[in-house]
Amino acid sequence: MNIYLVELKNKKMGLFNQKVNGIMLPILAVWAERIGWHAEVDFTELENVDYEKEWDVVAICTFTHLAPSSYFLAERFRKMGKIVVIGGPHTKGRAEEARDHADVVFNNCNEQAWHKFLRAVEAKEITPSHDRGIFFPAPELSEVPPYLEYKKFCSEDKLPMLISSLGCPHRCDFCTDWDSKYYKRRIDDVIADVRNVAADVFAFCDPNFGANAKFTSALLKEMIPLKKKYVMETSLAFLSNDEYLKLLRDSGCVAIEIGIESLSTPYQKNGVKEVASLMENTIQRIRRIKQYIPGVQANIIFGFDNDTEETFHSVVELHRLANIDSMVPFIATPFPGTPLWDRLELEGRIFERDWQFFNTKNLVITLKNLSAFSFYDLYIDVQRKINSPLVILRKVFKHLRDYKSMRMAFTVLIVLLIRARNAFYFVIPELQRAKKRVISEGTYDKGSSIAPPRLQIIGSTNSK
Repeated sequence: MNIYLVELKNKKMGLFNQKVNGIMLPILAVWAERIGWHAEVDFTELENVDYEKEWDVVAICTFTHLAPSSYFLAERFRKMGKIVVIGGPHTKGRAEEARDHADVVFNNCNEQAWHKFLRAVEAKEITPSHDRGIFFPAPELSEVPPYLEYKKFCSEDKLPMLISSLGCPHRCDFCTDWDSKYYKRRIDDVIADVRNVAADVFAFCDPNFGANAKFTSALLKEMIPLKKKYVMETSLAFLSNDEYLKLLRDSGCVAIEIGIESLSTPYQKNGVKEVASLMENTIQRIRRIKQYIPGVQANIIFGFDNDTEETFHSVVELHRLANIDSMVPFIATPFPGTPLWDRLELEGRIFERDWQFFNTKNLVITLKNLSAFSFYDLYIDVQRKINSPLVILRKVFKHLRDYKSMRMAFTVLIVLLIRARNAFYFVIPELQRAKKRVISEGTYDKGSSIAPPRLQIIGSTNSK
């Protein structure tokens, strides 16, 4: 039997979206082939989805901002008589909603549950239907197949993705993994995966690399003789130890994506308990990291309750002082199923219900200290300042001066130019449209009336 696994992409979502594909669909494909199914994986935009092959099952991984497009896709396949499965981060908080558009809905999955579902399809216990779909309960992912098994389902032009651990010990209220358990893989299995990567650089796609210091340190020591280069994402809280930073450097880490999260709100992830010391402590920590790791990207979120106009100015100053190579600012977004959603929903502060705007690039909540009008002006100003041509040149020349590597400096230049292009051609125009939209709907003042809920299904008729 044949299964088509699809994750919709959006070229406006930035560099990460363009250069990296997830590994959940390749894992599901491996599990399907282990019991005799033929599987194909597609990371694509809506207009490029393959409707022509004879699929028995179509599985769609959906993120909240792409839920409308995913539902459109699901309904089209259902009209063609296919069994449609929907899973992914959005279903963790909206499984009941997804049942209106699919035959089967998962909010978690492991190999045993996946095999049980596929066997039910083979036995015709699950068949195509136009009725409301069923919810298929499953434990969360705790084990993954070897890289060599899922490699063939990953695009060759993308950064190879490995994983050493699953889940995250932090309980950040805005994160869709806020309640996930933390699982470590066997070090020997991870090392085997690293050995089998042929590319010059790969990425660890752990939700939070290095969450267990003892495990990660042992892994890094085993990686040193392999002389591989890699990038990863982690929390600032895990990067305060010089011995650990030295291990990262010696094991081949060339760049780190750090979740700073906020300069106004302490989180366990940013490793600082007092708001007053957030800025100074963050600068000191990043300077220490840069002594060992040449590439640093900082992710930060605007729109938390403690944010004021000064917060935006502080972030620009942090970008200047801390020698960060790249900064990616996001807008606080309450994804369904998170504690942040529950709290803001209870407070009546979520004024948007059109999922396409839940992309961390649009304001969907009323703020405590700023109107939406002021917020967008300040946020657009940050985007312009951190992506300005002069700032890019300064960053690249400083990187070249500090690390004496033309190759790394050129990589930094390319990354910053791509981010700047996305900022000026996609992000800022979208922010300006969003600013006009919230003004026209009367949601720009603090405490204004909440717009009525709506769910817009969007799609394209130009599909194959």
